[in-house]
Amino acid sequence: MVKRYKYFSENDFEIIEKAIQQAESKSRGELVMMVIKSSASYWENYLFQILFFLILGAFFSFLESYFLGFSENFSNLYKWQFGCIALGLSMVSISGISQKLISQKTFQKKVYSRAVKEFFKQGLTKTEEATGILIFVSEFEKRVQILADSGINAKVESGVWQKQVNEIVAGIKLRNSGPIVAKAIEEMGDLLAHHFPSRGENPNELPNRPIR
Repeated sequence: MVKRYKYFSENDFEIIEKAIQQAESKSRGELVMMVIKSSASYWENYLFQILFFLILGAFFSFLESYFLGFSENFSNLYKWQFGCIALGLSMVSISGISQKLISQKTFQKKVYSRAVKEFFKQGLTKTEEATGILIFVSEFEKRVQILADSGINAKVESGVWQKQVNEIVAGIKLRNSGPIVAKAIEEMGDLLAHHFPSRGENPNELPNRPIR
């Protein structure tokens, strides 16, 4: 079953794959792009939000009882709790709203943690010259993380990649992911070619097709 992504089409993935092939032809760097729908389930955040609405419902029940008198009808007693929980569940089930309910700091932490995990899982630490570099995109959070192996970090400061991160995020928001990601990869390839120029024989150690 082919996964469908919100900000990337099959054509986008093909454009990106060609850009990676071109970038790697000029250097000994190994670029890998990975796109996932979400870096975490965020269940703990959603649970906290549901508890908040439960407490809110209890507060409204107290106000009703205080001003209108206590009711022996339990359906009336708990109607505010049920109503507020239903409201909370509906809010967290809508992607646009649930994004607003989670802090950017939490997004940053979750995306970075998942990117580091995938960096090792996808074998980016196993290239011959430690020249693996991961472009990690998490759609739900609209965040991009670029991680490089020790060989690259010894010559290129990690902050250098922020320009490409900003470009890719802008492309995602404009729903023009393929061409803009390809442009960012071309820029990364030029920088890698400067520090790690191709020496003729240049084996492909990692997949060019975006992982998803």
